[in-house]
Amino acid sequence: MKEKNIQGVFSLENLMKRQLAALVHCVRRTALMRVTDMTGTMTKRIASGIINASIIMKKYALPQ
Repeated sequence: MKEKNIQGVFSLENLMKRQLAALVHCVRRTALMRVTDMTGTMTKRIASGIINASIIMKKYALPQ
C-alpha cells in the first residue's frame, strides 16, 4: 500500500513536470512565432518601401 502511494506521488510529480515542460515549450514557441511574425512584417514593409522608392526613382528621377 505504501509503495503504491509513493509511486502515485512520483507519477503525479512526473505528470506535473511534463505539463510544465509542455507549457514552457508552448510559450517559447508562441513567443518565437510572434517574434518571427514581427520581423517578417518589418522586413516585408522595408522591402516594399525599397521597391516603391526604386519605382518612384525610375519614374521621376531617371530620364526616359
